[in-house]
Amino acid sequence: MAKLKTSTTKNHGKENNKEENLEKKVSQKIGSSKSKKWDFKKLTEEQKKLSIYGIIGILIVVVIIIAIFSFKSNPENTLKGNTPKEKTENYLEDTVKGFYEDYYYEQIVKLEENEMIDGDVATFLSNFTTEGLPVSIRVMIDNKYIGESEIKEHIGKYGCNYDNTIVRIYPTSPYGKEDYTLKTTLDCEKEME
Repeated sequence: MAKLKTSTTKNHGKENNKEENLEKKVSQKIGSSKSKKWDFKKLTEEQKKLSIYGIIGILIVVVIIIAIFSFKSNPENTLKGNTPKEKTENYLEDTVKGFYEDYYYEQIVKLEENEMIDGDVATFLSNFTTEGLPVSIRVMIDNKYIGESEIKEHIGKYGCNYDNTIVRIYPTSPYGKEDYTLKTTLDCEKEME
């Protein structure tokens, strides 16, 4: 039995040697990969120029992407129109459009359902085809359709009067939810360039 023990210890010793050799090889590979770091000093002039141009190109692309996203996220840039007056009118018209379609028209439909108006919605709205339905900034704020902070954000710098700055809604036949035209009247302290 003593012989068996010695032979297994010899085999065990051989396995240890194999493991040590493997560890040495692995550590040598790791050491050689560490020594192969990118060294800018060892590059040729042409490789240096290409590297610099590549980095500059990447930076330019990143700056362009940032510029595009910042331009799109600015609410003043997304409004139609070129002049501040056109942008203000378009902002107010878009807001009143939502107010009319999502709030006011729905209220008229409810009045008809409860028989609180004479006739139907079309008959009621036909009364306003020439004079229009005036919607001021104050009306939208009072009905909690829009907040005063949002108005100030978009047109606050012009000092527009909340009662006299009006968008008129002119219902048109067949007097559906989206059958109308708009006309804006601005009453603002500051001139819009």
